[in-house]
Amino acid sequence: MLKALHIENIVLIEKLSISFQSGLCALTGETGAGKSILLDSLGLALGNRADLGLIRKGADKGQVIAEFDLPDNHEVWTILDDLDLEHGYALTIRRSLNKDGRSKIFINDLAVSLNALKQIGPLLAEIHGQFDTHGLFDPATHINYLDSYAELHKQREAVEGAYKDWKSTKKALDQQKAALAQAQEEEEYLTACREELEKLAPEQGEEADLTAKRNHLKNNAAMVDYAGTAQQELSGDKGVEGGLRQAMRALERLGEKDDSKVPALLERLDNAYAMIEDVNHEINDILHDLYEPELSVEAVDDRFFALKAAARKHQCAVDDLPDLLEKITAQLESIHQQGDQLSALENKLIRAEAFYLDKAGVLSAQRKKKASQMSKDIGQELTPLKLGRAQFIVHFADTETWSPYGLDDVSFRVSTNPGTDAGALNKVASGGELARMMLAIKVILAKTSPVETLIFDEVDTGIGGATADAVGERLARVSENKQVLVVTHAPQVAACASTHLHVQKFISADNVTHTSITPLGNTERLEEIARMLSGAEITPEARAAANKLLDRHAA
Repeated sequence: MLKALHIENIVLIEKLSISFQSGLCALTGETGAGKSILLDSLGLALGNRADLGLIRKGADKGQVIAEFDLPDNHEVWTILDDLDLEHGYALTIRRSLNKDGRSKIFINDLAVSLNALKQIGPLLAEIHGQFDTHGLFDPATHINYLDSYAELHKQREAVEGAYKDWKSTKKALDQQKAALAQAQEEEEYLTACREELEKLAPEQGEEADLTAKRNHLKNNAAMVDYAGTAQQELSGDKGVEGGLRQAMRALERLGEKDDSKVPALLERLDNAYAMIEDVNHEINDILHDLYEPELSVEAVDDRFFALKAAARKHQCAVDDLPDLLEKITAQLESIHQQGDQLSALENKLIRAEAFYLDKAGVLSAQRKKKASQMSKDIGQELTPLKLGRAQFIVHFADTETWSPYGLDDVSFRVSTNPGTDAGALNKVASGGELARMMLAIKVILAKTSPVETLIFDEVDTGIGGATADAVGERLARVSENKQVLVVTHAPQVAACASTHLHVQKFISADNVTHTSITPLGNTERLEEIARMLSGAEITPEARAAANKLLDRHAA
């Protein structure tokens, strides 16, 4: 419930702190005294739109602090836990509004966003009045009213769970279909890539091996070239050997003429020839060792550049080609398996649809059964509220749309006069009628609603006598389960309250208008109700009537 409200520089209130009790609290005062300021201030704390016109004239900012006392199992604590806001089962909301339009919001002294405040505000208090019955204006909320009345929370949870399962399965199936379609488009390309890589048969570390072989073969070729050149220069008719043979023949002819020195020279040339032959044999051995028929620069280069081309094509390193082949093979295998996965998901979706329809059907049947009882119960409450000619209808529209709430499209309709078609509440009922209809609904729903505080603004507009008495009695009934605040001009309603606050406007010594809110004791309360009965001049008869009203409701 609302435990306290602290208001600073809001409209006519300079500074005010007011405590609230459980039960029914009446707020009364002259028209224009500022009763709406209290509601505007509370609305600001609950997340309503920040209006700069609320800031008191001459002040730089206005501020409202609302303190709530809630049970430990209240829904608000779960939301605060989700928002990572410490609470210790205590709740204080502080909201300030600056003249420059900036608004600051704090929950338990921790700064929060307006969105966070709007998540908890509707669960703390509801304000109902001639122009403030948003819940009834919005047909989207009507199904919640019905389910709350029918106490179908477990059935709703079952439908919500079935809906989430169906939704997630459908999403998974759609994603699987899209993935399969895309995969099938790529299957031909992947198959060609796999065949190409399988034919190439890349191996891990092969690039380094080929690079080493290429370097070795290039070095080997140079060595063969050098050895071959040396051999060519030494052997053959034009080589050193050929020159030596010619030199030896010439010396032999010289020896025929004069052999005194020639034999020694021939011997030396013969030795040189033998040495050159030995060198040639060794060069032949070197060439034999260098000969590698199983390797060729061309073959190694072809393999090396084929691997490089494949790596460029697939935008990866040469050493990654074996892994790429495995990946492509796995992708193709996955494509072949996706058909089986798709069938499994389709079967799962069929089961999820059947389960959802079953749970939604059960919920719908129970709703329709309880809807007629709800219409009847609310209808019984309307007659004493001067709405006896009105007919309240829980309307079910045909819909094929699936939702977490089930298959029902529920809206509240009303016919205010016999023979007229039932229409939407805000189209048919007037402001005062709407407020009283909300009161009738709250009388029925008070025990099941999570909201702890209900505020009714001039719910007694346009009524008096027995009808006002009926309004007061119903507000008192609601207050047995909820804290109820009512702004009223009806003495019959005020007399039903367990606490009474008087709202008064006055002009201070410095000629500034202020609003004050004062708790009334027994004597002051008697005087206020007498004023409400008789007007400015309080007569003994008015006091007697006020006393009679108070005594009747005290009993």
